[in-house]
Amino acid sequence: MKQVSKLETNGSSSSEKDETFVDRINYLIHTCKSASKLARMANVSPSAIRKWKNGVSEPDLSNLKALAKAGNRSVEWLATGKDISGTHHQVNEQTNSYESTPVEWSGFSSIPLYNIEASAGHGSALEDEQIKGGIAFRTDWLRAKGLKEKHLATITARGDSMEPTIKNGDLLLINSLEKEVAGDAIYVIRSEGHLYAKRLQLMFSGELYIKSDNQIYTTQIVTTDKASDLVIVGRVVWIGHEI
Repeated sequence: MKQVSKLETNGSSSSEKDETFVDRINYLIHTCKSASKLARMANVSPSAIRKWKNGVSEPDLSNLKALAKAGNRSVEWLATGKDISGTHHQVNEQTNSYESTPVEWSGFSSIPLYNIEASAGHGSALEDEQIKGGIAFRTDWLRAKGLKEKHLATITARGDSMEPTIKNGDLLLINSLEKEVAGDAIYVIRSEGHLYAKRLQLMFSGELYIKSDNQIYTTQIVTTDKASDLVIVGRVVWIGHEI
């Protein structure tokens, strides 16, 4: 007999409900600005937050109440997703910056927006403390692309090395599951403490070509003995910019 999760209701499958609950945990993290701050406000351990946001385990009722209070939401919303509302980010044409406006959350997933930049900014691993907000994507679009919310992140691109494909200030959606170079795709890489959005091409010799779409920049070649100095953060699966 199928065992029903305590968070599973209305005939939803366990995997569907777990994913939806993970979305709501991530929403609370965005609201509180970081996972560590949410943990402090809810009086739970940071490791518990990590388990819940990764779908490894589920909080009990007392922790549900504490989390809901910390995020200024209802326990019913956190447990079932009813009356959910979220944040949508759009470009303010006068200030050329991203701002938040309320939208209906149902049917959307909030992907973390990290306070780091690719191509010009100093960065390391994507940590919860660097989250500065969330970008709403249609959940059905993510599913159609085979993308899982917990493996996605958004960052801002800086510089002109990838123009015209990526412009200064563009948003990049990164899939951290895709770390193996395939085809002629664009990846976010980390080298010597800096993040770069570049087109990667793996040669038969084992050398890695790091290419810029802007022709004024030369192609860099990473030999096999230097490959360990470069870390692939993930593949760029979506680019957002003004028209």
